[in-house]
Order: sequence, then C-alpha cells, then structure tokens
Amino acid sequence: AGHVEMGDYAVIGGMTPIHQFVHIGEYAMIAGASALAQDVPPFCMAEGNFAHYLSTIIAFSSASETRTLSTYALPSSTQI
Repeated sequence: AGHVEMGDYAVIGGMTPIHQFVHIGEYAMIAGASALAQDVPPFCMAEGNFAHYLSTIIAFSSASETRTLSTYALPSSTQI
C-alpha cells in the first residue's frame, strides 16, 4: 500500500479521494469532491475531477498576524 504526504496546514475538502504516493504541499487547499491523482505544490488551490489548478496563493502574512490570502488565477486548462 502507498502513502500520502501532507504538508503543514494543508486543507482537504470532504469526500476527496487521494491516490497513493501523492505529496500535498504546505498551505495547499483542495476543494471537496475532487479526485487527486498527482502532487499539489505548496501554496496552491486545486479543484475538479481529476484536480486541476484553481489558483496560487502568492501572499501570506505570518501566523501571529491576521492571515490575508491573495490569489492569482491560472487558466482553467492548467493540469496538476
């Protein structure tokens, strides 16, 4: 059996199957009901069946301050 590596503070939506040997980067966000079969880099958001990039988180303040996320939208055809 394979294993999945998840980075710190990664968020995985409900009912999301994840294929074995997938690495999910820190602060990555995966939408619910998405099928994840490939690695997701840190600070990225992904959705869909099979998951594709939704956007990349390009700014994140320190944990001690109020967290503010800024995103940069990528073309919907970009595959993970």
